Amino acid sequence: MRYFLSIVLLICVFVYLVILQPLQVWPFTIDDMYISLRYAKHWATGMGLVWNYPAYRVEGYSNFSFVALAALFLKFGFNPVGCLKALGWLSLTILPVAIYWLSRFWCDRLFALLPALGLLLYKGQIIWAISGLETAFYQILVIAGLIYWLKAQGYNFYPLERRCASLQYANISAIWMTLASLTRPEAPLLMLLFWGVARLLTLFEDASYKQAANHSLGLFLLLYMPYFVWRYVYFGHLLPNPIYCKGLADAFLLLDKHYIQLCSLFGVLALAYGLLANDKKKYYLIAPNLLYLIILSNADPVVAFYNRLFLPVFGLMLVLSVKSWQEIFQATLYTKRLFAFGLFILLEISLIPSLSLAQLHKFTEQPIAGELLRVRLADWLKKNTTKHQQVVLGDSGLVPYLLPDLRFIDSYCLNNQAMAMYRYQHMFKNFCTHILLDKPKFVILTASITAGKVHFAPADACLKNKLTAHGYELTQQFKSADKPNYYRYEIYTALNGN
Repeated sequence: MRYFLSIVLLICVFVYLVILQPLQVWPFTIDDMYISLRYAKHWATGMGLVWNYPAYRVEGYSNFSFVALAALFLKFGFNPVGCLKALGWLSLTILPVAIYWLSRFWCDRLFALLPALGLLLYKGQIIWAISGLETAFYQILVIAGLIYWLKAQGYNFYPLERRCASLQYANISAIWMTLASLTRPEAPLLMLLFWGVARLLTLFEDASYKQAANHSLGLFLLLYMPYFVWRYVYFGHLLPNPIYCKGLADAFLLLDKHYIQLCSLFGVLALAYGLLANDKKKYYLIAPNLLYLIILSNADPVVAFYNRLFLPVFGLMLVLSVKSWQEIFQATLYTKRLFAFGLFILLEISLIPSLSLAQLHKFTEQPIAGELLRVRLADWLKKNTTKHQQVVLGDSGLVPYLLPDLRFIDSYCLNNQAMAMYRYQHMFKNFCTHILLDKPKFVILTASITAGKVHFAPADACLKNKLTAHGYELTQQFKSADKPNYYRYEIYTALNGN
């Protein structure tokens, strides 16, 4: 009877976390998703993998696999927005299973449930899984790659002893990490990190472990390098344009601080285990967290709220913290271990930021208002523009996706290769100076009004002061609502423009 009640309780918790929570936030679709969809639409219709057609090539996305999937959905007549959001939801349902199996390398069957619960409690995990971006899908790929990497290195589920290395598992790990590398540009660094950790840990061990690590890396390079060479030849740059635009922003340690605050007590437990435990495989959880802290130390926080970019390693940190907690109570009686299990759940509920169903639903109100505002702007442009006219717009997501025949100049850099040539501190000012010489027909400024204060993006703030003097007039304004906080578009038209 106790076993039956435990199963029922587990099912109820699962339904709440991965069905009821996502249902409340389903209307939320992040505007950046439509950047990938514009590329996919051009690709699916035979125009090529381009932002504007015809135009020079710029890699304004950083999730190639999602662009490819969206192009396939469009090619076969499916709605790419619904399909990719559904894929995110499906990934969210698989994610707790994946993190559970990873946890089993360190924890027993009971305690291995805790990292999965912690992930699903976090509001950022739910919101970003349903946003339309690749976040949850990428998390699964990385976790699967790490699971099979550990198996390839002979590691077994707790408390079993290490066994011989496995080339078969090394092959599977390489395939998962290749898929991850087609999904996010930092994944190859993770693969190199796994290999580096393995080589350091196996310096004085059996040669088969080194062979498995080398074999996995070799297969990964064999699978990934053709894509890397193709995109370098096609776009002419080593990295996607968003990396140059947002990777070295003027926001030193801002995202790192947010992530460290999220980790709180769990980070302390993980750190204690990392410093004190005699466990070689712990470095496979520690090193990725350190890597992300380094590569995101100066990243732009826009579209990175709720630790979106850190979610792939947040689960790894939770595994380490649960292992630390399990070690504290390892030698105690089973009843005390049950108490420790329940206490950790209370800590997760108390310390991990979550939202109620009502709060999740309310979260969607402002994004929905923003989406409706973008549709109104797109309708106006459709009626007042001609094919291939130039439009300057920093909020380049849904509007350019709805109007594929217009030439959108991204004033926020992501789809603007010329801006990425400058350092972050100078790119917006240089853009503001040079774009007015080209005289685009329309310049649209995006403002967010908070408690009566108007905030423009850097390039828009500069343009606001120069447009009138350069032969532009304010033609139309749209705003999302008459509330203390709202969005506003200001459309300026050139008296003589392109």
